[in-house]
Amino acid sequence: MRSIAILILAIAATACAMSPRSPAIKGIEASRSLGHGFWLITAAEEVQGSFESIGHFGYCYYRNKNLGRCDRMWPSPSGQFAVYQAASTGHIFLFDTHTGLSTQLTQEFPGLMWSASWREQEKKVIVQVGAAGPEREISLSYAQAGGT
Repeated sequence: MRSIAILILAIAATACAMSPRSPAIKGIEASRSLGHGFWLITAAEEVQGSFESIGHFGYCYYRNKNLGRCDRMWPSPSGQFAVYQAASTGHIFLFDTHTGLSTQLTQEFPGLMWSASWREQEKKVIVQVGAAGPEREISLSYAQAGGT
C-alpha cells in the first residue's frame, strides 16, 4: 500500500513539473497557453490620466520573454515561429524561437489580424485581416526574415 502511495505521489510530481506554466507577471488576470511555450497574457496595470485608474492589456509571451502588447498570436505547427500583431503599431511580426528575435513582416497597418495559417515548407504565413472581421488574406513570406 505504501509503495502505491509513493508511486502516485511520484506521478503527480512529474505531471506538475511537466505542465506548462504561465510567465510570472505582475498584475496577471488571465493566461492562455497556445502551445510550444507561447502564451497570451492579460494584465491589469495602472493608467495615468484616464477615466479608469486600471487598464487591462494583452501581451504575447514566449516562455518568460515578453514580445510586447498584443491580443492575438498564432504559433506555427512546428513551434519554431509565431506570428502576432503589435498593439501599438498594428504591424505584424514573426518571432523565431531559435534566434529569440522578432522580425516585422508588414510596413503598414493591414487591418486587424483575425487568424493565421502556416505554410512552413514555403516559409509563408497567410493571415486573415479586416476591420470588423476577416475581409481579406495576405501572404507574408519569412524566408528573408531569418526563418530557417
